[in-house]
Amino acid sequence: MAATTNTHHSTDYSTLPNVSHAITLKLDTNNHPLWLAQIVPVFKSRRLMHFIDGSSECLAHFLKDDIGNLTTNVNPAYEDWIQKDQLVLSWINGSLGLQALFATARYKFARDVWVALQHRYASHNQSRIIQLRTTFFQTKRGDSSIADYLDHINSLADSLALAGSPITDADLVTVIMSNVGPKFENTVGAAQARENLVSYVDLEALLLSAELRLADPTPPVDHFVQAIPVPESQFLSRGWSIILCSQ
Repeated sequence: MAATTNTHHSTDYSTLPNVSHAITLKLDTNNHPLWLAQIVPVFKSRRLMHFIDGSSECLAHFLKDDIGNLTTNVNPAYEDWIQKDQLVLSWINGSLGLQALFATARYKFARDVWVALQHRYASHNQSRIIQLRTTFFQTKRGDSSIADYLDHINSLADSLALAGSPITDADLVTVIMSNVGPKFENTVGAAQARENLVSYVDLEALLLSAELRLADPTPPVDHFVQAIPVPESQFLSRGWSIILCSQ
C-alpha cells in the first residue's frame, strides 16, 4: 500500500507578535510566583498551555502506511507540534535567569523544562510561605505610625498572595488588632464589641482617627470665663461682678 504523502500543514507562528515586552522578569529563587504571573497569561492568550501542562504529547515522527508499518515520510503533524513546542520552550528559556537556565539546559521539550522548574522552585516557595506567614502573624507595631504599620502588614499579605497563600480579611483584621499595641486598646475594644467583625477598611479608619486624637489630647476651647477687676466701691453696692467674655 502506498504511504501517506508528506504534506506540511504547520501553522506559521513566525507571524506572532514578539512577547519580550510581556516577559520582562527573569526567574530566580525569589520571584517564582511573580514569574508565573507574567508568563502563564502569555501561553493562555495563545492557546499554548497544553504544551506545558502535560495534556499534549509529542506525535510520531514518521507516518505509517495502511498496514501499520513506518515509512520514511515525516509526519506533518509532528513538525507542527515541534514548531509550537520549541516556540514555547524558547519563551521559557528567554525568561530564565542564568542559574535557572543552567539547571534546565539539558531538557529539549517545553514540558520537561516546566516540570523541572516547578520541582526546583516549588519547595523554595513553600519555605518562603512559612517564613512570610510567621512574620505576618508576629509583627508588632512597635514605634511605627499606624500608616507605616498597616503598609508593612499589607505588603506581607500581598507577598503571601503572590506566593499562593492568600490572607483572608478576617485574618488581616485579627492580626492588626492583636499587634497594634496597648496604646490603641480602647479602639480595638470598641471594634471587637461590634456585632459583626469589623472590616479592614473600617478598622484602618478607626485606628488613624485614634492616632490623631492621641497626638493632640487637649480638647479645643471655644469659650472661657475671665474675671474682670471691679472697683471696690462697686463691690459694696452691687456685690461680686463677673463679666463673661467670649473669644
